[in-house]
Amino acid sequence: MKAKFNKSIIFKSAWKMVKEYAMDLSSALSKAWKYAKENAEYIFLNVVRETEKAVAIEVYTANGVTSTSEKVYGRKNLLWFPKSMLVNGCAPVWMYNQKLRGF
Repeated sequence: MKAKFNKSIIFKSAWKMVKEYAMDLSSALSKAWKYAKENAEYIFLNVVRETEKAVAIEVYTANGVTSTSEKVYGRKNLLWFPKSMLVNGCAPVWMYNQKLRGF
């Protein structure tokens, strides 16, 4: 599973460093990317449904295999995550893996 990064947050963080600490953009981007990669314990969720307290992503189940890829043809289900556990639209990897295994 490859970690996905929210580039908007990374670039906003870099611009904040440029403005507040008078850094050049190149070094600010390097620091922002380094921080994002060091803290990649979160995975970006492609939300398809949202309620007041939770968000859902689509998962596909076929022959006992669960995947977020549409290439796995099978039954389409929703996998729900509580909003209280999300950080900038990302869920903890441990929770993501646990929910996929339990599906």
